[in-house]
Amino acid sequence: MRLTSKAYTEGFYHKPRIDKELLAEHGKGLIALSACLSGVPSALLAKDRFDEAATTASEFEEILGKGNYYLEIRTTASKLSSEIAKPLVELSKRTGVPLVATNDAHYLHPRMRAPMTSCFVWHR
Repeated sequence: MRLTSKAYTEGFYHKPRIDKELLAEHGKGLIALSACLSGVPSALLAKDRFDEAATTASEFEEILGKGNYYLEIRTTASKLSSEIAKPLVELSKRTGVPLVATNDAHYLHPRMRAPMTSCFVWHR
């Protein structure tokens, strides 16, 4: 809750955000995914900036601790998701950050739909 609150009150810029410093301050005990296509590693891969994506993935793993950060890979109808799937696998091999397969589901039932936050971490 602390991270979500700070994302809205201190990190808000068009959307609530959590920067690396805030994550480092409150990240102990959290498990995080790299997020969807708008997540930093995936966004960098989409721009063919593999080395920067590797550096960023390693930084997040260092902040959260080994075994607490995962690269999120998903197959959707999105052309971009398909295009970065192989680079994500290569990124995982190069950095040692494990992959986790997900699906683009933000709620179980339409009645549960609520505005999403940009927070991508949760407590273990």
